[in-house]
This record gives sequence, structure tokens and C-alpha cells, in this order.
Amino acid sequence: MYKSEEEKVNIVIGEAILGLIDNDVDIIAETVTENLKQMLALETDDARRRVIKKAIQLTSQAFLH
Repeated sequence: MYKSEEEKVNIVIGEAILGLIDNDVDIIAETVTENLKQMLALETDDARRRVIKKAIQLTSQAFLH
């Protein structure tokens, strides 16, 4: 099943949020962005790295506003 880029970004953001919940960290845009950056540092798949980068852009914009 093919997922749209938006769906993939939402899934990655969800994964980042679940990781924060697992570690009992406050769920705010800044912590989600930081967790996504950590995910990016560990990711080796180029397609997934692009999705994570888009997710970082979206969550970074959220805490700048």
C-alpha cells in the first residue's frame, strides 16, 4: 500500500511522540523536533530521512509561532 508524503510525515511524527511518551517526556513541539533530529541521526534509509526532515520542518515551525 502506497502512502502519501503527508501520511508518512504524520507517521514519523507519531513515532517521535510515542518515543517521548515511553520516556515520560513532555509532549511539546520542541521536544518532538529534538526527538525527530535524533531519529534522523540514526536513520540510514534516504527516503525515510527525507520524510523525517519534512517532519522536522513542520514541528520546528510549530514552536516558532
